[in-house]
Amino acid sequence: REGWFTYLFYAGIFCCGYQLRKLIHINTLIRTLCWTASFLSLLSIIYIPWMKIWLGIEPMTSVFHNSNHYAYFLCVAIFASLTGYLVHAKNKITALLFLISFSLNSGSLILNQAFGPYLAVIFGLVMMLVLTMLYKRDSVRMVVLATAVFVILSLLLNHVSRHLIQDLWLTLTGIQQIASGDELAGSAGSGRWRLWVAAFQFMLKRPLFG
Repeated sequence: REGWFTYLFYAGIFCCGYQLRKLIHINTLIRTLCWTASFLSLLSIIYIPWMKIWLGIEPMTSVFHNSNHYAYFLCVAIFASLTGYLVHAKNKITALLFLISFSLNSGSLILNQAFGPYLAVIFGLVMMLVLTMLYKRDSVRMVVLATAVFVILSLLLNHVSRHLIQDLWLTLTGIQQIASGDELAGSAGSGRWRLWVAAFQFMLKRPLFG
């Protein structure tokens, strides 16, 4: 069902989101996303075996079917938390709560061990820093603080799982294989490079409707 139906599905989601024009509705959505994600993150971080039996929660997947799905949800929640933190800068208590939400979601993402969403957050933080330096300089310090929190959590929690360095090495190795035309390049990105190449070939055959 990929292709045309998927385009319609994404367009429907976009149109629903586009209806949110009033600030109060946007703020409600951001708060709901942040606190829901923070609650799930807290349960994942302090995971106790009975949670699996009574709540159906695993530390790596939470309430999601796949750990990657949970990681991308956290990726969105992290930037919702950061947005709330910046918007409510003048209200110190509310800003602190959003920063705590940012920290909880970041910690859960790091422990999740999904490297793609982790890289997405790093790229997003860099972009946020650039944009605030260009258009909203009074928020630069807050973005720097949030970035520092993310980096410190990465360093501390890496001692627990020790996967970040290994994942970074595998990513760099995969890039080198792709650049050199190595026959093993298809396995880069946990085998995703082979899929991307095939998807690009399909796209050339049927570029509009998949």
